[in-house]
Amino acid sequence: MRILIIRHADPDYEHDCLTEKGKREAALLSESLRKQNISAVYCSPLGRARQTCAETARKIHADPVVLPWLREFDHPVLVEGKPHLCWDMLPSFLAQHPELYDANAWLASPVMQTGDIRARYTELCEGLDGVLAGHGYVRDGMFYRAARANRSTIAFFCHFGTESMLLSHLCNTSPVPLSHHFVALTSSVTTLYSEERRQGMALFRCCGYGDCSHLLVGKEPPSFSARFCEVFDSDDRHDGPPAAQARYGRQKERRRKIFCKIARCEQNCLRFSGEYFIIYKLLSIGFAEMSEWFKEHDWKSCDGGDSSGGSNPLLCATAACHAL
Repeated sequence: MRILIIRHADPDYEHDCLTEKGKREAALLSESLRKQNISAVYCSPLGRARQTCAETARKIHADPVVLPWLREFDHPVLVEGKPHLCWDMLPSFLAQHPELYDANAWLASPVMQTGDIRARYTELCEGLDGVLAGHGYVRDGMFYRAARANRSTIAFFCHFGTESMLLSHLCNTSPVPLSHHFVALTSSVTTLYSEERRQGMALFRCCGYGDCSHLLVGKEPPSFSARFCEVFDSDDRHDGPPAAQARYGRQKERRRKIFCKIARCEQNCLRFSGEYFIIYKLLSIGFAEMSEWFKEHDWKSCDGGDSSGGSNPLLCATAACHAL
């Protein structure tokens, strides 16, 4: 049997729905999934997951089963006296609690004891095992008894934290390395297959994590959602000291203004090969790096003298920078 675990598309968390980008991601995802011969669809009750699921369900004529335990695993623990997601810790904190990496000890950690994590994790694991039993695979200790071995495909539409918990149960490991050293981007697909090397006894093995190939096919850049700054001194998403967060907010707004000026003043600058990638770079790289990035990539095909009459994006971007 094949299991697909799908994270919702790019979210508007405030309104629990998809952004316009998220809608494009969901549409591209559905085009890929409609070819996968999915026999059953399960979905989180949260809006962003249901909206992601709906496009695929419509195309494959499926009736999604909404499962409460597939909602985001947002049950908090206390870190330095403050509520915190159990799957989003800083490296400095993890270094002080190595037991969180231990498959047999993480739930008993003093950190996890500050929240209702054991009960919620047990609920999720029992829910998953109930679904798999209905499809012929019955949990038996650390593995599964293949009561009705099959080649069907089932899909779970859920969230990053939940996905990490599901994988930890299927792979008999702590969720901490999965949620802190791996990241499933929005609309990504993780694939596991059953392996029945001895008759009647199966395990599930991951053969693809966080696949976003459907976005590449559709020339849609992957979202930065769930990631953090690649280097500390950058304009990317920060959760550090207030000063760093404030700087990130200011520079994010500056990048937005730059892009808006480019879009307004030079519509033609978007009419060249790789347009979506360029837009993504404009929104993701630092303010001071933008013009330099264009120089390095020397977009000669966008020169003002080309046959399409398009404008040079370097000049356009530079003009927008000076206009702020």
